[in-house]
Formats: sequence, C-alpha cells, structure tokens
Amino acid sequence: MSTPNTDLTVATTIAQQIGHRAFVMMGTRHKLGGENFLSFDIHGCRDYSKVQITLQRDDTYTVEFFKFRQWEKLRHKTVDSVYADGLKQCIEYNTGLCLSL
Repeated sequence: MSTPNTDLTVATTIAQQIGHRAFVMMGTRHKLGGENFLSFDIHGCRDYSKVQITLQRDDTYTVEFFKFRQWEKLRHKTVDSVYADGLKQCIEYNTGLCLSL
C-alpha cells in the first residue's frame, strides 16, 4: 500500500522563517506540516498551547492560537494578514514568550 506524498515546501519555509532557536525557546516538541500550513505546540504560555500558521493566496499568513484540554478547545484567536518578517513578533505578542536573545 502506498502513502500519498505531501509537498512540505511551505511548512519547511515557515519553519525557516521562524527559526530553529525560536522553536527551542517555545519548547516545541511536535511539528505537523501540510501543503500550506505548519502547526506546532508551545510550552510556557498560560493562554495557548498550539499554533497553526497557514499561507494565504496573497502571500501573507494567518496565525491561529489554540488552547486545548482533553480534546476540548478552550480558547482560539486568529491573526490575519501577517507577513513573513512579522511571524516571530506576532507569536511573541500573543503568547508573551520571548523568541530571541
């Protein structure tokens, strides 16, 4: 049985734009990529535990923040029209985490 191949170019690009060090500082252990998104967990933030970044047609990103408890969504916030150079700042502002030294 063959598995479908997913093009992870966008997910890889998003991860590179955020930077490896930022993922370490967020305590990210799991990343999940798709054809037009990257989703990952974060630790150390009271309000949110997951982030999903989706590429839009106008070459901007939609950043979604989630808080789950036992498969139940407790909180959700969406930030639209974020440019690549503003991804880190958007995550820092909404989570309260510092992503650079």
